[in-house]
Amino acid sequence: MKTVTRTQFRECITRSDIFFVEIHCNSMRQFGIRAGNLVVVDQDASPRIGDLVLIAVENGWGIRKLIKLNGQVYLESDTERSGVREEYMVAGKVVMVVRGCERGISIKCN
Repeated sequence: MKTVTRTQFRECITRSDIFFVEIHCNSMRQFGIRAGNLVVVDQDASPRIGDLVLIAVENGWGIRKLIKLNGQVYLESDTERSGVREEYMVAGKVVMVVRGCERGISIKCN
């Protein structure tokens, strides 16, 4: 967990290439993202192996982790691992996870 200042957070959310996505499932639990969290996505950031990315899936959007095994690149969630194919549209890199809680907001930066 990394702490960001209010100024850093404000600068991040006012950029035009940044947007928020509310998470509605728990398929990324092992990566610290749960239903009810918000993720901050940077459209201009270049994802690297180990990063979480927002991709287009059959019926909407999904968060996956880019991993490399035996020279192949995969997209991984808690429930599946699939090869990266050209038809996947990567919308951006997840740069923050915002968790709401009763005593304030917790922010995890990648």
